[in-house]
Amino acid sequence: MPVRTCVVGVILVLLWVPSARGADESKATCLTCHPAQKDRVVASVHQALECRECHGGDESYAVPPQHLEQFARARGGPTPTFEHGASFTGKPRRKDLPAVCGGCHADVERMNPFGLRTDQLARYKVSGHGKALYGREDERVAVCTDCHGPPHAVLAADHPQSQTHPRNVPGTCGVCHEDRTLMNEYDLPVEVVSEYRQSVHGRLLLEQEDTGAPTCNTCHGNHSATPPGFATVGAVCGRCHAQEADLFASSAHGGLEDHGGCVACHGGGAERHFHLIERITTPVDVLTARYARLLATEPDPTPEQVAAAIDHDPRRIMTQALGVCTACHDALDEDENLPRLFALLDEIAGAELRYVQTAWRLDEVGRGVLLVENARFRFGDAKTHLIALAPLQHTLDQSLVTEKVSQIDDICDEVDGELDALEAGLRMRYWLLIPIWVVALCFCGFLYLKFRALKAAWVRPVDAATSAPTSADEPPTRRAFFNWVIGASSAAVGVAMGLPAVLYLWPAAKGGGSANVEVPGAANLPPGRSTMIQVEGKPVIVVRQPSGFRAFSAACTHLGCLVKWDADKGEFLCPCHAAVFDKDGGVVSGPPPSPLPEYSVKEVGDQVFVSAS
Repeated sequence: MPVRTCVVGVILVLLWVPSARGADESKATCLTCHPAQKDRVVASVHQALECRECHGGDESYAVPPQHLEQFARARGGPTPTFEHGASFTGKPRRKDLPAVCGGCHADVERMNPFGLRTDQLARYKVSGHGKALYGREDERVAVCTDCHGPPHAVLAADHPQSQTHPRNVPGTCGVCHEDRTLMNEYDLPVEVVSEYRQSVHGRLLLEQEDTGAPTCNTCHGNHSATPPGFATVGAVCGRCHAQEADLFASSAHGGLEDHGGCVACHGGGAERHFHLIERITTPVDVLTARYARLLATEPDPTPEQVAAAIDHDPRRIMTQALGVCTACHDALDEDENLPRLFALLDEIAGAELRYVQTAWRLDEVGRGVLLVENARFRFGDAKTHLIALAPLQHTLDQSLVTEKVSQIDDICDEVDGELDALEAGLRMRYWLLIPIWVVALCFCGFLYLKFRALKAAWVRPVDAATSAPTSADEPPTRRAFFNWVIGASSAAVGVAMGLPAVLYLWPAAKGGGSANVEVPGAANLPPGRSTMIQVEGKPVIVVRQPSGFRAFSAACTHLGCLVKWDADKGEFLCPCHAAVFDKDGGVVSGPPPSPLPEYSVKEVGDQVFVSAS
């Protein structure tokens, strides 16, 4: 056989082999045989991951067509076996899941673009769950997929359906911690989640949908979950309630090692597991609403009725924490500290009463014709001081409480005085309207008499005996026309004179200040300093920052206290619950659920204007 013919034959054989193999085998990916996972992965946060990053194996496989047909027929039932290669690890064991997830989540370079922490695996290993898993090889404890969801359908924490979304966290933790059989094996209570749902934190989160409220992981940690000890629970609470923690530390109880701290008074009692956190004081808006409801049913209530309606039990802290108190104060009848505590509580109750009375009066006067926005703007400080009274109780220092109460009284006196002056001026204008109306009526009467006199002098009377009745179809006479014109003109004059007076006396709600407000003395405001103005009746704080003037709502998004600008730190501080906002209004720390709303600022030469748009 010629050499040339042999060479051609060899080439044809080589060309035929791949083509024949291609006819028998196809390239397949993981999703070719596992299509059910495709939609779940695409909708998850791991959509960019490849299957082999968690399960090992190759990027694709050469699978004979008949095997693909077998996989297609087996969907929903047993699938044929397939050799994935030596690098394939398969479904991770439960014990190995933290390490598999940590392969990415502990990689600083890989997590940097997403802004995620890379110490989750290390923290998990020192948590109660991690110690049980790695120390005792107890695989019943929570691992990554128990909290974050099925491995192929992990959603972002801010997704409403994510198991780690704040509103879903209690239910996620409750899967295990409400399982009585499981918790009995670890000698753990199962009431903690139900207690949380009834607590002030749980109601804020689950009923009012305030995602800034504490959840399980706020106190216990995310991946380093561990229950705070009895001695350290105050430090955990102090991460949000920093001001209360500082004030309590300065009190007579702050240095006692055997004192229960926060949960002693707020923990729901001795039979609770310190998850039924309750607030001792009543929110300011609730106090005002109670007073308004009382006056709607009882226009002239007695002081006893007012006190009972606003806060029927201002000393309930004693019943709440009495069991803890008697551990040291065993002779309450002879203890000299008890009258001082009652005096402190009664003083706070008096401040609440004074505030709600002025607040109600301010709202009532504001519904009429008087503009009370300046008084309302000033009264905002009283609300801030009243809210600050709650954390101030932790000092048990009556002098500090008295000083704060006097500040509330001074503001209420100032506002009441301004309202008195406004109402006195309105009453004076009412009385001045009387002579004005008398003159107007006399003038109208004089015009009518003059009209009658002119009519008698210049209009010839018609003989009734000879005059025929005018037909309804005949046009009106010139005399009737002039009578109609004079009557209509007189009525128009009367309406023109009387309508302004009627509208002046008629109660009509008035809006606040201008929507475009000039900042007084803006040109002389030093860099880094601030000033307070009102826009549409709302407090606004204007700061001269290096980039220019910026304006933010001065009402804290937590409870509406007035924030202050700290020029040295470049932050907005709320004096009530130690909330901190950065120079852009964003929440740095504390309980506020959202940033401070920003207002529009326009600079025209040396003038600065702020508007709500």
